Amino acid sequence: MVEEAVDKLGEMTAKDARDYIGKYCAEDNVNELTISAQVIACSVIHPSAHHYPDIHRFLFYLGNGRYRRCDPQDDGLWEIAPNGAPRIIREIKDKWNSLQSDKFWRSSVIAERNTRRVFCC
Repeated sequence: MVEEAVDKLGEMTAKDARDYIGKYCAEDNVNELTISAQVIACSVIHPSAHHYPDIHRFLFYLGNGRYRRCDPQDDGLWEIAPNGAPRIIREIKDKWNSLQSDKFWRSSVIAERNTRRVFCC
C-alpha cells in the first residue's frame, strides 16, 4: 500500500501516505500508526529505520518528514549493518555500487552480499 502511494504521489509524507491509503484502500481498515511505521520501515536512510527488520526498502528519506522512491543510480546503495549493540545505516561505496544493469536497478530487491544486507532501492 505504501509503495502504491509513493508511485501515485511521488514525493510524500507519512500523512500523505495515510490519507492516500485511507481514501483508496479504506476497505482494508489499516491502522494509521501502522502506515506511519511502514513508511519509516521502508525507508533506506531514515534515522529510525534500523529498528525495523530487513524488508523491502524503496523509500529515500529526504528529511523534514518527506520521502520519495529511492533511485540507486542517484542515491547509491545503503545497508543497515551491525555496529556493536546498535545497528547503523551506511552507504556502500565500492565498485559494486557502479553496476549499471537496468534489470538490476529495476528489480527493487534486497541482495545478499558478503553476509551484509544490501538495499537496492
